[in-house]
Amino acid sequence: MKRNLIAFGIATLVSGAVLASEITVPDLETLIRGSGSAVPTGALPELSLPKPVVIPEVAPAEPDIPEDTPNIAVTDTPTADIPAPIPPKVTSGGIGGHAELGSGSPSVFHGDVLVAQEDGDLPGFTAAFSHDSADGYGTKDSGRGYFDRSTVLSLLFFHIKASHPWHAGITARERSDGLQGLSQDYYSISTRTVDWTGALDFYRNEDAGLRASLSFEGGVYSFAGERPLSATAPVFSVADWRGFRMSPGLSFTASRGEVTAGLHGSYEVESEAEAGDLQSLRADLQLSWLLDPVTLFATAGVFYDSEEGILPPFEAGLRYEREDSLFSKAHISGGLLLTRQNIVDLALEDPFIRKAGLSVYAADWFGKARLDLSIPSGFSAGLGLLWRRTWDKRYTLVSTGTAGVDGLINLDLVSRESLETEASVARAVGIWNLGVSWKAEWMDAPYVDAVHWLTANAEVADRSIHELWALFGDISVAVDGDDLPRLALGFSYRPLGRLKLTLSAQDLLYLVSADERLINDIYRERGGSVMLSGRIDF
Repeated sequence: MKRNLIAFGIATLVSGAVLASEITVPDLETLIRGSGSAVPTGALPELSLPKPVVIPEVAPAEPDIPEDTPNIAVTDTPTADIPAPIPPKVTSGGIGGHAELGSGSPSVFHGDVLVAQEDGDLPGFTAAFSHDSADGYGTKDSGRGYFDRSTVLSLLFFHIKASHPWHAGITARERSDGLQGLSQDYYSISTRTVDWTGALDFYRNEDAGLRASLSFEGGVYSFAGERPLSATAPVFSVADWRGFRMSPGLSFTASRGEVTAGLHGSYEVESEAEAGDLQSLRADLQLSWLLDPVTLFATAGVFYDSEEGILPPFEAGLRYEREDSLFSKAHISGGLLLTRQNIVDLALEDPFIRKAGLSVYAADWFGKARLDLSIPSGFSAGLGLLWRRTWDKRYTLVSTGTAGVDGLINLDLVSRESLETEASVARAVGIWNLGVSWKAEWMDAPYVDAVHWLTANAEVADRSIHELWALFGDISVAVDGDDLPRLALGFSYRPLGRLKLTLSAQDLLYLVSADERLINDIYRERGGSVMLSGRIDF
């Protein structure tokens, strides 16, 4: 299962790897090994609790926010260091990987292949291909425009054991979604992207604690509506959208004893055929002081973009970590948070949004806190909160849930004050692994119906080194809404050492219900599905 997660991580991390705005300044070797930097401050802190094995997805993985929630996830502004994924552990000959195929109903097909070689005297590499598709939602027949499909190809090369560690990667992605008969002129819409990323430590002096790094990332993208070849000129056209983005960066880091200082700068240019250009500059000074088990940190920066002008993002706080204590981890920080909202990234959550314009740089006053507890007898628990309030006119971009004449969902810039909370408890004992979590929004949640979600998951599995079998499931309930609960169940069995078979059902209640799941109360979701898959490790 870890390899499943790694395989999908390659498709996401390489295509747009992003650093958090926290103060930790890991070196390139740490980044490539997969630990990355700290959790982005633009998202509610995740609680480090054990979870049951996740049922293999038959669709591209979704963010932690429940699917019914049309709030659009945002990503932090990139800085110089770019994390890259770790390859799977090789099994023989220095090269390892897996191949997985699955099929089911409604016309579901899933496949992914991963081949990787660890870093050594020669650079390592990771090559991954994945495809997911479904045609026919609920009671709708195939070929009626109720479909989605996604294909991703990624290549990553890295050399963390070199005297000057480096990595370079490229990802090509295509996604198509049927318009479900809601457009009189178009059958479907498609988005295509090619993204690249790279980084190089061009100077390292371990004795003096000095390091200097270069980074580069960017991409090209396009969006278009697809029409039957015999169709007449459209009454309401779906506008094409195409452009590119480039962002080089430079970082300097110095460490002396328990104190680390970093200076990071980046430039970004984004251009779209109709909207023109957007340019931005950012510089940050970061400081951290380790007083084990507490780390104090602070950052102050200046940001400029050609649309909205100057902004002074900053953050200050502390982290605590002691694994042998009841309070195993704690974090508290606050400041002015800057997040870059990219249209392509927003479309990953809502494929039917209108693709137009350039990225938006939103800013919020924020404060966040988290606490993880390790309780005897296999229990663990956690609490987290994130408060945000829009700064000046640096508004947040969200989906309105209303469609234009072309059938695409409109976007809106809104001011908001948000308070998100999360509470979790889990227990791992014997062959069992159980967990319950509750996520809630207590203030503004623009265009969202359900904001309180209760989730429970469970797994019972063979814990031997062979991992012969596992039975697992989870359920999510909208406490403040009338949405049908989301229930997923699955069973896996390993008849041979390197072959695993899995039977899984996603959104099981939807399969046996007459209810519809809708995106923005307009478009149907894929909904329930059943899939049988087989995976071979090599």
